[in-house]
Amino acid sequence: MLLGRTVKKLEQTYDEIMEAGGAEPAIIPLDMMGASKQNYVDMAETIEGQYGRLDGVLQNAGLLGVLSQFDQIEEDTFDEIMQVNVKAQFLMTQALLPVIRKSEMGRIIFTSSTVGHDGRALWGTYSISKFATEGMMQILADELSNTTIRVNAINRCNPHYHAR
Repeated sequence: MLLGRTVKKLEQTYDEIMEAGGAEPAIIPLDMMGASKQNYVDMAETIEGQYGRLDGVLQNAGLLGVLSQFDQIEEDTFDEIMQVNVKAQFLMTQALLPVIRKSEMGRIIFTSSTVGHDGRALWGTYSISKFATEGMMQILADELSNTTIRVNAINRCNPHYHAR
């Protein structure tokens, strides 16, 4: 399944998957900035109705915002980043858990960042959101430790960053 806010980009990814001989993915347009809890519940019910279960989810949506001093972070920017990077992933995971529990070996993977466990100057709201992501992942991993569902976070690399 491909989920995102831009149908054109979803269709491009769909075409790439099909051209590579992959399994046909479903396209689910959803804007995490404005989605409600009910939108996620409806999405989960649609997935369950069409597929019966969900084997895994990669929580990869995220907003970075503008790097700035802590005391210069605008409230609207803070709210937008927290909405997409934390609240939307929280609500989506809550809605999808019953469908993932139907899988023999479900997986929930969050995308994190080094600034999610090592705060750095200027990374402000993004760093705060990734600390929250790490905490959410740890709580879920502990709560689901006696099940077949595994919960992890990955730190995606940005090829434009250079190691020091």
